Amino acid sequence: MNGAESGVDMLAQLDELQADENRDFLLMSRPFYDDLVHLFTGTSRSVERLCELDTQTHNSSTSKSVFMIPYSQIAERGYTLRSCRHPIKIIDVKSEYWIKRTRFVASCENSKSRDIHGDFTSTDEQYAEIISDIISKEISTGAGSNFVISREWVAHVNNFEFREALGVFRNLLVREIGSYWIFLARFGRTYFVGASPERHLSIAFNELAMTPISGTLRTPNGHPTDDQLVNFVLDAKEARELQMVLDEELKMVSGIGSSPISVYGPSLRFMSRLVHTEYAIRAHSKRSVSHVLAGSLFAPTVMGAPIENSARVIARHETHDRRYYSGVLGVVNYESTAPTLDSTIMIRTAEISDNSVRILAGSTIVQDSVPMKEASETRAKVQGLLDSFDAKESGRSATASLRDRVRLPLSVRMVLDERQANTASFWRDTSSSLDLGTAYGLCSEHLNIGIVDMEDAFSNMLRVLLECLGCSVSVYTPSEAVSCHRKHRLMFMGPGPGNPISEDPAMRSVATLIQDRLRNRQPFLAVCLSHQILANVLGFPIRRRRVPNQGVVRTIDWFGDPISVGFYNSYEAYFRNCRKEPVRIAEVDMSFANESSEIHGFRGEFFGSFQFHPESSLSLDGRETLMSEILRILSREMPEQSCDMQSDRVGRAL
Repeated sequence: MNGAESGVDMLAQLDELQADENRDFLLMSRPFYDDLVHLFTGTSRSVERLCELDTQTHNSSTSKSVFMIPYSQIAERGYTLRSCRHPIKIIDVKSEYWIKRTRFVASCENSKSRDIHGDFTSTDEQYAEIISDIISKEISTGAGSNFVISREWVAHVNNFEFREALGVFRNLLVREIGSYWIFLARFGRTYFVGASPERHLSIAFNELAMTPISGTLRTPNGHPTDDQLVNFVLDAKEARELQMVLDEELKMVSGIGSSPISVYGPSLRFMSRLVHTEYAIRAHSKRSVSHVLAGSLFAPTVMGAPIENSARVIARHETHDRRYYSGVLGVVNYESTAPTLDSTIMIRTAEISDNSVRILAGSTIVQDSVPMKEASETRAKVQGLLDSFDAKESGRSATASLRDRVRLPLSVRMVLDERQANTASFWRDTSSSLDLGTAYGLCSEHLNIGIVDMEDAFSNMLRVLLECLGCSVSVYTPSEAVSCHRKHRLMFMGPGPGNPISEDPAMRSVATLIQDRLRNRQPFLAVCLSHQILANVLGFPIRRRRVPNQGVVRTIDWFGDPISVGFYNSYEAYFRNCRKEPVRIAEVDMSFANESSEIHGFRGEFFGSFQFHPESSLSLDGRETLMSEILRILSREMPEQSCDMQSDRVGRAL
């Protein structure tokens, strides 16, 4: 491996790369880490599966690899893919160089790009119509809380050369601010150049980090006022978008990492024409790089929530091939026993071939999205990148952006601090819960809990919460749970997308499971979708909400106690005869909203349910409410030998 502190060798390498178009490379700058530009060169190859990143790197003569993962790798997780499969690109690094960013910019002053002229392949009106369809046909019917739909911008060019691509990269270094990675990669005869604001995943010293970003303030002149920033941070829609993305990435981190998990933020990320809000998540992890990467495909900020159903929605509504848009570009180093990894999400990226420039941009669609505003947002994202194809000097410097980050006005810092208080304390530091679980007697080898995963990784968050309280937890699919649930002292029926009264096999399996637990008086709790299935089993009507609850926080009356919790539901169970107090029907108590008769939860002697998500980062009182229900149920648990004797009476009462 070569290093060149003076940068002379690196500049010579650029000349060689221009002369030899068959050599692949990555040029990369990470403004939040250092003021360097790195160059990685080596032999490239294509593979089909992520596990080959581990095995072939270990068997090669190099310890470091550059990799690029296409969107089509979503199929490796078994998720829906409509477009073509594309290979994972890997460069086994033979040489590495670095140089000060200022020196690189000065040395490439003569590398000029060219003006390009293109347009979206769909009109703003057509894109807005797709958004309207997704709101009415997907979000409103319970398919998910939010979805990211991209659109395609294309320009036709002839003979786009190495120095022109280098010129775009140089311009991004000079003009773009707030980027996590600024990069130029060449694989074969195709260039990928971009300035991505978002980390995909980093690993160092067995700690992984992710940075969910959402919420967008458009700043055409690059200079937002203090009032604009305050109003942006206080905007309910933008705040809800970010909080939902935080939940989605916590689902992901809970699946690939382990406690302690900690959330920091929100904070602001300044770009040349945009400002975003973001969180930072850190967690422990000792799993292989390929395993962690596979479990992180792909970020909810480029897909939506929940991830598995988002893949179906994208396949239904996007007519173009995403190729490497929304994929991952990264560098992994196996030199030590604990590998290090850094990677970025491939957004704000141009794919340049011999005859075209292709840019994809998307927006996060939620229930209250304004379709034409979302179309305008995609134009702003594309324009921010197109500015770097222009040779004129303009824009603020990256140095200025870092000053902005440190010197936020007091009014902005205050509202950001207020937003921080809206994240459940458990997720700000999960390690704080073990003592609580011990104090309440939950740390017991006898408290083995099963969770039914209904295609929503909220089950991962629920598992982490329960494990941090000292419980032993196993996760099952609905069909698996039907055959093995009886070995668990307590079962959790999990949340998920869809219509609770449909004939979907998963819905039927959970209904069967609930009926079996009721007959045998075996303790269980049901969350969100499973709460609705329980309500249907108990004979309560189910209706679709006129306006879905997606990332909505409410303070509700929970059997006499006010609690602040987060809701994600398009359907609800309701009580026909509205009363002011929780009511008892046979052996079931209910908590419900007086104004709408929506049932928030049930309490039976050995079971309970939540329409809300106690495991969500939105639920400030979620952990305590969940723990109280577990203790309530287990304290009333019937002796095992009397279960059969009591089952008929309970069945008749229900």
